[in-house]
Amino acid sequence: MLVLVIGLVLVTQAVAFLLVSVATTRNATRQIAASLDAGAGVFRRLIDERSAGLVGNARLLSGDFAFKQAFASDDHGTILSAMENHLQRIDADTMILVDPDGRVIASTVSVGPQGSRAPWDGLLARASADDYGEGSGIVEIGGVLQQVTVVPLFTPEPSAWILFGFAIDDAFARALGKISEVSVLSRRSDGSWDAVASTMAPATRDALVKALGHAPAGTGVRTESLAGEDYVLLPATLDPRAEMDAVAVLARSLHAELAPYRRLMASLAALLGAGVAVAVVAAVLIARSVTGPVLELARGVRRIAGGDYAGRMDIPGRDEISELSQSFNQMAGGLEDRERVRALLGRVVSPAIAEELLRRPIQLGGEEREVTVLFVDIRGFTARCEGTSPAEVLALLNRYLTRVTEAIEAEGGVVDKYIGDAVMALYGAPLANPDHAARAVRGALGILSAVALLNTELAAESEAPLAVGVGINTAAVVAGNMGSASRMNYTVIGDGVNIASRVEGLCPFYGAGILVSDATRVASPGMPFREIDRVRVKGRIEPVVIHEPMGAGARTDLVAYAAALALYQSGDFARAGQAFASLLEADPEDAVCAFHVRRCAQMLREGPLPGWNGVHEHRSK
Repeated sequence: MLVLVIGLVLVTQAVAFLLVSVATTRNATRQIAASLDAGAGVFRRLIDERSAGLVGNARLLSGDFAFKQAFASDDHGTILSAMENHLQRIDADTMILVDPDGRVIASTVSVGPQGSRAPWDGLLARASADDYGEGSGIVEIGGVLQQVTVVPLFTPEPSAWILFGFAIDDAFARALGKISEVSVLSRRSDGSWDAVASTMAPATRDALVKALGHAPAGTGVRTESLAGEDYVLLPATLDPRAEMDAVAVLARSLHAELAPYRRLMASLAALLGAGVAVAVVAAVLIARSVTGPVLELARGVRRIAGGDYAGRMDIPGRDEISELSQSFNQMAGGLEDRERVRALLGRVVSPAIAEELLRRPIQLGGEEREVTVLFVDIRGFTARCEGTSPAEVLALLNRYLTRVTEAIEAEGGVVDKYIGDAVMALYGAPLANPDHAARAVRGALGILSAVALLNTELAAESEAPLAVGVGINTAAVVAGNMGSASRMNYTVIGDGVNIASRVEGLCPFYGAGILVSDATRVASPGMPFREIDRVRVKGRIEPVVIHEPMGAGARTDLVAYAAALALYQSGDFARAGQAFASLLEADPEDAVCAFHVRRCAQMLREGPLPGWNGVHEHRSK
């Protein structure tokens, strides 16, 4: 309630602040823009008047008889002395004498060796095109940006150009700064700007140069934050015809223009403070009588959200809030019971299956869906248990099942059931995964890695290692709750489950750690496999093609292996045996190749059965 009341006051005042701020800032910006635009006109007139004054003075000096005599002497020292005398008379900063071919005759500043080419072809060309042979512009002389006037020297024919220059520096900017803040900028060769003159403080001037960056200055009004203060800027080109890209940026501080607005905002802030104080007092009085119990209920809900279901509410009274607290206590008790059931169920079955059972109505029946079924079993576990106490067997079995379960669940599989030392796992049910076959294959590879790590631990304990086989099949099955009305189990049934079990039983026969059906191979694109055999498993007429997934450390040449298997299936047992023997020589630990070598030798000794078509029939699991 306190937040609501204060929030309404703050929102109302914030909207008022915003509307006044936007309107005032827009109006101030518009007025500054109009003022700067008028100032730009005055600025251009001042520039033009200054140029006209320079031209007038230059005309008088170009006709000076004494200077013409000095020029006629062709003595560089005499000419330079006359030029410096002229500079003092018109208070200019630079005077340069250039011959008609554009070569420097003499200069009061360093512009290169005498006789070198003057770098102001554009300015001289402009003067040549003028009816009076005069021109003016902005150029860089001796590394300084200058306003330059060009007039011809007649003796009596035009025999040279006289250039007078006035530096564009801070004094120049201050002369124009009566209009507004002024900064004169020229563009460097790399495209960035350089402030050659400014009435601004150094920090503000540097911020202006940084704000322009490499972007063109433009001609319209813009607003920039300079050294923590907003300025309205208007660039004005010094000379549109100049070879140098130079602009004068007129600026007015938006902060100064908004001083009346800030006084208004101070008054509004005082009103806001008074309004908030009144709102706080009112909200506190309401909260004491109404919102206290609600806050207590909210704290109870947060405890439940954090997993604490033991807390109960005790709010006396006969109003709606008291009834709500009683309902809250009932809800907490129900959630506590449900969480106890969920925790127990999650230990009995896979968490994913437990979630599926809790999510749907508990009833018998299922649905048809495509899944991948995985069986894993320990080889010779019954014989290993002989002479071992049940406690030791159970401890070893629990260690093994823990590792296998972790590997299965790491790829999104769920354990359907434990069958002694065997495990049945599902991929694609109850949680649907489009890549369930590939997940199952990766899970099987993870099982072999987990068992290998467990065997390392058993070897350190002087215990015999475990050998496992994994069988995988992908098929359409019926998934759902099976059993009776009083006792049921979530599982899958169908011929595809039996095939997975039979395939797992063939692992020791072929010496393979993992065998998968052809359906699983097809449903796992991009994963490497090698075909092991074509078999007819017990209880099934149609043959099944079985494959072995090749893990990351496999060294078998799959192309050579496929060629050897093709020779065997065509009945060329001699060549097939030689090919498998070569593969076994390259990898002596390849148990599958060793099996094929033995089988080819048996076929050569005994010959195939009548009607043999490459399919091996297994009469036992």
